[in-house]
Amino acid sequence: LHHILGQFGCMVIERTGSDVWEFLLSHDILYEYKENIHVVKQVIYNDISSTKVRLFVKRKMSIKYLVPDAVMRYIFDNSLYATKLTRKRDYVSFAFD
Repeated sequence: LHHILGQFGCMVIERTGSDVWEFLLSHDILYEYKENIHVVKQVIYNDISSTKVRLFVKRKMSIKYLVPDAVMRYIFDNSLYATKLTRKRDYVSFAFD
């Protein structure tokens, strides 16, 4: 971490509900390299998370507008987040409508 932050730095994209600067200032190594850490302000509100996607799939709700089509196909083709009660055929047609 010292090498990466010291030699290259990093970009941090803020996320709704998180105080990036409080986090950065509360960790010694991050504070030490604060000049090499660049925070990108969130311009568009985005509350999409993997937790939300998993919950939608589990509840057989469409994720069409939450993730790109390729990601949606991968999730369904590989039966990700499916439980014994949630079968692929139950939600594929609804999700791709």
